[in-house]
This record gives sequence, C-alpha cells and structure tokens, in this order.
Amino acid sequence: MDTERFTPAPEPEGAPVIMLPARMLWDKGVGVLVEAARLLNRAAGPTDQKVRVALVGIPDPGNPGSIEEATLRGWEAEGVIEWWGWQEDMSTVYPRSHIVTLPTVYGEGVPTALLEAAACAKPLVATDAPGCREVVQH
Repeated sequence: MDTERFTPAPEPEGAPVIMLPARMLWDKGVGVLVEAARLLNRAAGPTDQKVRVALVGIPDPGNPGSIEEATLRGWEAEGVIEWWGWQEDMSTVYPRSHIVTLPTVYGEGVPTALLEAAACAKPLVATDAPGCREVVQH
C-alpha cells in the first residue's frame, strides 16, 4: 500500500457515508450491510439526516457467492444503497466517505481495503474475523 497516495483528508459535507469497498459477494457481508441500511434509515425520524451506504466494487461472476448486477441495481433503485461500481483509483474514493466497513462473514487475509482506509484515517467497522481483527481494534 502506498502511504503517499492514501492520506487523511477533510470529512466530506452532507449525510454520513458508510462505504463498503469489496467485490460484490454475499460472503463479504453485502447483504448484511444492505439490511443495516434499511434499518438505519427506517429508524431515522422525519428531521433526521439519512445515512448513505455506498457499495464500491463489482460482482465476481466466477464466484458462487457473487451478487447479480440486477440485485445491486434493484437496491439502488429502491434507494437503499448507492452502487459506485469499479473505481480505478481508491485514493480518490475514500475521502468521499465518513466510515469504511467490511462486514465479511468469513476469514480474510489482511484486507487491503481496511489498510487503505486506515491510512486515510477513516473510522473502520469490521467483523471480528481473521484478517479484519489484525487491522481493527476497539
């Protein structure tokens, strides 16, 4: 990881953005995050600011846990999430978020996304799973 490219930046304006940067796989916890987004925004009162949830990445058709593009587009049309798709330069994407999450449901290696987000001084929320727990502490 290049700590010259991944650096802290000022918080973005507007509603809080929770970002999940990963391949769009069920095992990465995408479905869990989508349900959390529904609950958070349902619980928000009429004057409360809604949370924006951004999924950054693309499906992996060769993986049996891949989420269909139609499902991602459906969630987006429903207004539950924003699907930002593939991003060439993540160092320009992390500054658009307030929190970075990886609610994976299986053990990871050390996730590059969490390392990059930490270098950008983003708060991290991740599953207490191998790989994630090596990066994220209470």
